[in-house]
Amino acid sequence: QHTALTMQVAYTLDDIQIDVKLHDQRVRLGENFFEIITIHNETGHTLLPARLEATSSSGYVRKCGVEVPLVAPYQQVTVELEVRVRHTTIIDDLEPTITYSYHGITVVSSVPMYIFTGKLKTLRPYHRSAPKYNIMLFGVAGASKSSFINSILTLLSSHYQTIHCAAVGGGNYHNSRKLAKFDLKDIQVTLWDTWGLTPD
Repeated sequence: QHTALTMQVAYTLDDIQIDVKLHDQRVRLGENFFEIITIHNETGHTLLPARLEATSSSGYVRKCGVEVPLVAPYQQVTVELEVRVRHTTIIDDLEPTITYSYHGITVVSSVPMYIFTGKLKTLRPYHRSAPKYNIMLFGVAGASKSSFINSILTLLSSHYQTIHCAAVGGGNYHNSRKLAKFDLKDIQVTLWDTWGLTPD
């Protein structure tokens, strides 16, 4: 009769490399999204099947994971992870990073804001004679016209960062004191910020 012995091995980031790549997709806030994760085994022995788990500190990303099959020495395995999120409707709920755990290794990966643009990136004018959309925002002072522009610019940024190009404030006074033009990156849309309407 033989007794099987299991040896606990402490891996490092030099032993196992975890590469995270986003699908070429755009989702709306509160929608799940997919990532392609590649495990590189740089050790001299086989990595047994294990679960890779993803979490976030804010709770926007629900605890989720994917089973990674056996990885032979000096080989790699690619799996697809569905990142499950909590339903939300505001940018402040988004998570800038996701933490991945696998065989005791922890890797933190950033989440670019642009993946939450839905179909915005593919927006094009219907008529060929119009090279781009020109959208003018108008409303009462303090109605968040400029905040809306900053939210769009933030969602289109290539990194997780909040953009503050349009002056914002709030209340019944003017922050935008002249017509301001904002060309949206990579899409055929220009936003125009206007002086807020007042009873005067």
